[in-house]
Amino acid sequence: MAVVLAAVVAIVALPGFAKIDEPTSDGLFYEAHRLRLQGHSDAEATRMVFDAPIARQVASIEDEPDEPRVLDPAWVDYSMRFYDRRWLVPGLAAAIHPIAGDEPGRALRIASLLGYLLVAPILFLLLRRRFPPLPSAAVALACTLAPPVYKWSLGMRVDSWGLMLEALALLAVVLVKEAGHGWLVLWVASIAALSITRDAAVVVLAAVVWLLFVERGKPVATRTNALLLATGVPAVLPAYLLAGAPVRENLAYVITGYKVPTDSSWAFVIENYLDQLWRTITTELEYPLDFPAPVALLLYVGLAIAGV
Repeated sequence: MAVVLAAVVAIVALPGFAKIDEPTSDGLFYEAHRLRLQGHSDAEATRMVFDAPIARQVASIEDEPDEPRVLDPAWVDYSMRFYDRRWLVPGLAAAIHPIAGDEPGRALRIASLLGYLLVAPILFLLLRRRFPPLPSAAVALACTLAPPVYKWSLGMRVDSWGLMLEALALLAVVLVKEAGHGWLVLWVASIAALSITRDAAVVVLAAVVWLLFVERGKPVATRTNALLLATGVPAVLPAYLLAGAPVRENLAYVITGYKVPTDSSWAFVIENYLDQLWRTITTELEYPLDFPAPVALLLYVGLAIAGV
């Protein structure tokens, strides 16, 4: 199994090291967090990042010509609140910085790459709870090399750690249920780390709630699921209570296309939520069409298999 695991990591690393320089607005906010961790004030860190050439590069990619965002101080100030809780990846970048050097974003890009390289092994270990080594390795490799995962995990696209920690938390759930409560340490650690990485801890907790419902007739499983929930919720609460952006504002921000909303009331959110949900679903379904026909076909086949 170790040989298969090493082979998966090696294959994933090959394209990763060849593509490590794409900046994004997400990455800019993470870079500002790294500078804060290294002793800069909030204002100084924001200025050092958003007044730099790398911010102008991101603006040329993401901004509409008549609607600036990345170079708009008001947008930066408003958007910063949605990153206040995301300290894990910037912390890793701060630790890497003395080795990576002073090139803007380089430490963050390396941190993102490390997270990406961990996705395949964690998926492999999760799949191995049910399947033989070679099929597990093949599926883990296919998932990790899938264009959406590859695209949003490298350069300053910082989704890799969130994806890896979600998979690790699910692996911990399986281990707790199958191998004993000693694995609760991994469960608590992974979901606590996820709470300061991406806004996805609720997804894993919802999965545990679902298990609690569907296995309600099994006393042993019910006790284990209740224990997972009872330890998982306290693990994520500190991040949400100490640095959580209001859900209402976050939803309004997404609905308006990541612009500063003129109305962030619950009435606005409720009125537009279903439309936004439908736009999200259709966008996800059309996403494979952004790639060449063979890749798009493969992605749709994978989606069909997952649906079955």
